[in-house]
Amino acid sequence: MAKDVRKLYGWDVFISYTHTGNVATWVRDYFHPELRDWIKNEIGLRDPRIFVDRFDIRTGEEWERKLGIALRSSICLVPVLTAEYFRSRWCRTEWKTFIAREQQLRRSSNDAGGLIFPVKFSDGEHYDKSALKKQIFDFSPWAYAAPAFKNSAEYPGFERAVKSFVSAFSHARGVLRVPPAPGTSRVAVETKDYQPPRMPVPRYRG
Repeated sequence: MAKDVRKLYGWDVFISYTHTGNVATWVRDYFHPELRDWIKNEIGLRDPRIFVDRFDIRTGEEWERKLGIALRSSICLVPVLTAEYFRSRWCRTEWKTFIAREQQLRRSSNDAGGLIFPVKFSDGEHYDKSALKKQIFDFSPWAYAAPAFKNSAEYPGFERAVKSFVSAFSHARGVLRVPPAPGTSRVAVETKDYQPPRMPVPRYRG
């Protein structure tokens, strides 16, 4: 089942984060590469497909359309939470899209498994109330973006934390276990300025 489910999607993980402060540097230089490597090690995927907008949207592409397609074709969401996360229109859009998919999944299959696996970069006081219902993995002790972090005494602890995170969400349902949302999934855009074209998400027939 796991392999069949994965074939229906373009991405295993969508990393959602705000570009304010040093979050983008942390995601690009530290969290993304460690997440990719530990998914390989812990879950056994040789080619984990992790969407990060800085890497996967090329110059000249319609970035809003590409984001919309990636949202609909990702198995799960890993949001990097900060005080600014829920103030960002696009971060809220990404969060609400997966909240809607979770609700759709529960209605269609009575499946209580989640599709959102949040990590805490900072803050914790200004999160949306829906985030309080989620188990949030705390990465704030390793929220460093400086180049020296890679060679610091704290880095091995960060590696162990990513390993634990990957193990936890893979056992919860994770990259290989969660079934697709049935029917057609839509992006939960908050304004009328932009609505990317709808993209069908095929049903899993197991």
